Amino acid sequence: MKRLTGILQAEDQPGQIYPGDIPSATTTTIGGVTLASVTVAKAGTNTTKAVTPAGLPLRVEGNALVRQDGYGGNARGSGAVDLQRERADTVHVASGTAAVIAGGVNNKASGAHSSIGGGGYNNASGNNSTV
Repeated sequence: MKRLTGILQAEDQPGQIYPGDIPSATTTTIGGVTLASVTVAKAGTNTTKAVTPAGLPLRVEGNALVRQDGYGGNARGSGAVDLQRERADTVHVASGTAAVIAGGVNNKASGAHSSIGGGGYNNASGNNSTV
């Protein structure tokens, strides 16, 4: 066997790779990586397998559908999405049922089915309102 750019190749059969001959990748060893199935990725199972972006689901955490670095603030509404990364006050959240804040800072979407596209210090307090 000879090593070519991190891949093992049989000398007697060029181009044929034997998966059993490839060591597992570690933090110090170049080797093969096992991919997690979409089922494993969606289940959120702890695994040493790699998860590819196509199999990476958005996970529900608490009442928010997506939570990014801007943690904090009051509770999100049921099914709400809050992607803003900065809050000057705990009320600057998507607290309405199915409310959406797509970005920006210090926004408040308290009406059911309300939405804010971005910007700063916006308030969508009426049901079905949009800013």
